[in-house]
Amino acid sequence: MSSVNKWISIGIFLWYIQTHKIRIRLEVVAWAFSVVILLMFVFWLVIYFGWNQGDYIPPRSLYGLLTGKSPTYVPGAGNSNYLLPYFPTDESLPGFVRYVYFFPGPEALALVVSFVSLVALDLKHRLWSLLLLVVSIFLLLTSGTRSAMLVLPLVFSLRYLLTVGSAFGPWFLSGLIAIVSFTTLSLPPVTNVMLNTVTGTAEAAGSARADSTEIRGEIYKRTWESILNASDGTLLLGHVMTGETVLPGYAPAMVGSHSFLLGTLLYRSGLLGSTIFLTYWISL
Repeated sequence: MSSVNKWISIGIFLWYIQTHKIRIRLEVVAWAFSVVILLMFVFWLVIYFGWNQGDYIPPRSLYGLLTGKSPTYVPGAGNSNYLLPYFPTDESLPGFVRYVYFFPGPEALALVVSFVSLVALDLKHRLWSLLLLVVSIFLLLTSGTRSAMLVLPLVFSLRYLLTVGSAFGPWFLSGLIAIVSFTTLSLPPVTNVMLNTVTGTAEAAGSARADSTEIRGEIYKRTWESILNASDGTLLLGHVMTGETVLPGYAPAMVGSHSFLLGTLLYRSGLLGSTIFLTYWISL
C-alpha cells in the first residue's frame, strides 16, 4: 500500500489534472495554504508558550487505530500511525524542539512550507506575500531540516535569475551568468571568499545535529556499498525493502533510507525503477 500511495496514486492524480486541463487560480491555492500555515503557527504558539515543549505520550491516529497499531509509540513504528506535533527529544534550533505538526516527518513538513514560500513570492498583495513568506520560513526552521534550509536560498536565487531573464531577455541572463561565473571562478580573492562561505555553511549545518549527520553519513556509505556489491538482478530490480539498521536499537537508521535518490530510487527501486521514474518525471 505504501508504494501505491507514493507513486501510483500521485501519477493518476497528475494524469487526471493534465488530461482534463484543470487550472486553479494562484490566489485560491495561496489562500488554502495560508489557512494551513496559520494553524501551524498558532499550534506552535500553544506548544512553545503553553506546553513549554514538554514531553508527551502521542495517541494513535485514525489510521493507526484502524490498522491495530500498538498504543505505545516507539521510533520506527511509523509516524503516520500516531499524532506527533513535535519530537521532544530532538532539537531544530537552540531552545527549540523539532516540530513536525502532524506531518509524517520533518522532511515532509519542510517540502510543504518551502513550496508555500515559493507561492508567497508570486502573490501581488505585498503584505499577504510578506507575512506568508516569513511565517513559512520560520516553520521551516522549526523543522530542523538542513537540506531544505540550504537548498531553498539557491531556489530563490534561481527564481530571481529566471525572472530577470524573462524581463530583460535571454541575452541579459546569459551575460549576467557569465559575469558571475568569471568573477567567482577567475578572481582568487572572490573564489576564496565563496569557498570559505560554502564550507562554513556546510560545517554549521553538519554541527547543528552532529550525531544525526554522522549517522546519515554511515547510512549513505553502507547504502552505496550495497548498491555496488549487489547482484545483477538486484541491481536491476532493486532491493525493494530497506536493509539492516546501522545503529543497533534505532530502527529508522536503516540502509536504503533518508535519501530519495540513493535510497528510494537506486537502492530500493533499482536501475529499472529509477529509469521509469526519470522517464515519467521528464514527460511531465
